[in-house]
Amino acid sequence: MNGNTPLYKIVSLVAVLAAGGFSGGASAAGFALIEQSGSGLGNAYAGGAAAIDDASVQFFNPAALTEVAGTQVSMAGHYIMPRGNISGASVTRSPGNISYTGTIDDAGVNGFVPNFYYARDLNASLKFGLGISVPFGLSTEYDESWIGRYHALKSAVETVNINPALAFKLNDRLSLGAGVSAQYIKAELTSAADSGSFLGTPGNQAVDSYVKVEGDDWSYGLNFGLLYKPVDGMRLGLAFRSSIKQNLQGEATFMRSAPFNTLLGTSTVFTNTAASADIDLPASISLSVAHGFTPQIEIMGDITWTQWSNFQELRIDFANPVQADAVTTENWKDTYRYSVGMSYKLNDRIKLRTGLAFDETPVPDAQHRTPRIPDNDRTWLAFGLTHAHSSNLSMDVGYAHLFVKDSTIDNTTEGAPLQYNLKGNYENSVNILSAQLNYKF
Repeated sequence: MNGNTPLYKIVSLVAVLAAGGFSGGASAAGFALIEQSGSGLGNAYAGGAAAIDDASVQFFNPAALTEVAGTQVSMAGHYIMPRGNISGASVTRSPGNISYTGTIDDAGVNGFVPNFYYARDLNASLKFGLGISVPFGLSTEYDESWIGRYHALKSAVETVNINPALAFKLNDRLSLGAGVSAQYIKAELTSAADSGSFLGTPGNQAVDSYVKVEGDDWSYGLNFGLLYKPVDGMRLGLAFRSSIKQNLQGEATFMRSAPFNTLLGTSTVFTNTAASADIDLPASISLSVAHGFTPQIEIMGDITWTQWSNFQELRIDFANPVQADAVTTENWKDTYRYSVGMSYKLNDRIKLRTGLAFDETPVPDAQHRTPRIPDNDRTWLAFGLTHAHSSNLSMDVGYAHLFVKDSTIDNTTEGAPLQYNLKGNYENSVNILSAQLNYKF
């Protein structure tokens, strides 16, 4: 793309927005973001790998590009509003079984997720697509005075995925597609440190110290898909996204309180140092179906498996040899997402959408649930509308409410002489608003 073309400028803007930290709280299970299409949100992303609505279909199945006519651009934005209220929270320290106090806080942080998709014909059978998306994101943040401050304060994970793809129509029934992902990730984790325990006043916030760990990385993955039409009006989609192994490199910044700094003297414990962390972002497989029962009504469904079991621990390795690794055992499990949806073509300009989905959590139990990701099973209820302003321009809007199952937490910090147990009950929910513009050249 020429650097002066409008398309190049749009791609650059979306990439900057995505990489600049506009990802919000995770709305799919774990810290995945399924908000990759404004049109798909209205159906709760049911039938995603079998959708053919617009250029955004390539995220869910690159083979579906063969059903996108001509040259198209789709630009979407999703405003995610998570809430994570904890009640009945208590913290005890061992050894000593000492109880701690602090404020109660809401973990939810609103965020904006952008998407951009471009599709064009290379010849009668071959299609090119380019997608820029934010497939993973996390943002939780607590006040410095909150009771669980020694577990977590701020957690931010932001990604941007640049995914060119090709799709080939073998015949009128079968299409195949493949793409390559270049994915950037950056993360920031902060927490307080209980300096008071070493100064004779455990849990004294006035002498707390703080640690911030930051890192980023580029890595690569693959995605494949097929789209099959066994009979007229029916589409079957099968899509695979590979795991992406990310090795984040960065630094840890330690802010020792004045009394703690005096106590440590020349010790190099809790001093700034390089840091690294490895994380395998999960592979996924989706099987989707869409069937037009009448010219007005289409029903769709989807099952998606996500390989969260490769996230067994979060280990931060400090270059400082006297600073022990920070370890959090996760023991996440693989998950399934089930969804059904319906679209109704009211007339030549308006299509109405609705959908229902159930999304399993990868968190195995209360002991492995952390305040950074207080995740649990969720049920989606979604509505949407597509309005064609002209033969070239259309707009999608959608809304989803996620009913997140209440969750308990009974988590104990690891890898240090002092360990802190946080207990409580989370009441979570998520609201999502989406809008998308589609233009056919």
